Amino acid sequence: MRWLDYPFYRILLFLIAGILFARFIEIDPTLFIYAFCGAVFCAMIVLVVSKFSFGFKAVFALSVYSFFFFIGGAHLYFQNEISTNHFIQKQTQGQDHVLQLKLSQR
Repeated sequence: MRWLDYPFYRILLFLIAGILFARFIEIDPTLFIYAFCGAVFCAMIVLVVSKFSFGFKAVFALSVYSFFFFIGGAHLYFQNEISTNHFIQKQTQGQDHVLQLKLSQR
């Protein structure tokens, strides 16, 4: 049996492609959010309209793949936004500096 016969691997390919696309091509992150919502909306409409027609199955598969593509890009954006606020990313200029941390939550 081929590895593409498993649906998880096909979905994983689109998720990785979305992450790589967002990593190497600078696109406004709100575009990923809007495209993500559009893919979900398209999948819901196709699912409600007809489950058994061949053309609708192809459109549904395409919308699910685009959903995972855009969720991969959005994930990379939000992951990078969180890591830029991390204390390791703070740079200090000058000679000797002391970094003080305050524990706000146990």
